[in-house]
Amino acid sequence: MNILYVGSTGTSGYAIATKNSIFNLLMNGFNVTFYPIQVDNSSQQYDIISTEIEKCIYKKYDFYDKLIVELVPQELIITKINELFKSCNNTNCKKIIKTVWETTNISPIWLPILNNQIVDEIWVPSKFNKIAFENSGVTKPILIDKYVSFNYFTNISKQEIEVPNKIGRAHV
Repeated sequence: MNILYVGSTGTSGYAIATKNSIFNLLMNGFNVTFYPIQVDNSSQQYDIISTEIEKCIYKKYDFYDKLIVELVPQELIITKINELFKSCNNTNCKKIIKTVWETTNISPIWLPILNNQIVDEIWVPSKFNKIAFENSGVTKPILIDKYVSFNYFTNISKQEIEVPNKIGRAHV
């Protein structure tokens, strides 16, 4: 599957989430082209993940199955989706807004963007966000992103340990 991924760069929470999301997709075998958007004056923090993400800026595919935009919902998103949808070369390309919010309600100015007819799905990182977005009036399908928690440290074996108060078990 080929994915055109639009997101911010730098050190903001959204930029870090974008970097980790793209890396997760790569580790799960997806082909990713990254379309970076500079939203502030911070510079990219370079590490092994950033190096892999940077390679995705130059990778191009003949068509894309998904167009994922991970930014704060604002009018720019709809403009970018309209502009980049042409690059998908696939009329069945799913157009996805991936976003997050920390409170029980989202801003009402987000609703026309999230419910825009060009958007196919909204991806959020948690059930809490899914409920908050639904309760705030989002009518598009809202999915919990299953690639949010890829284990970077697969070479470290997990051991089950007993938690001292016997409430449950923990994995380390």
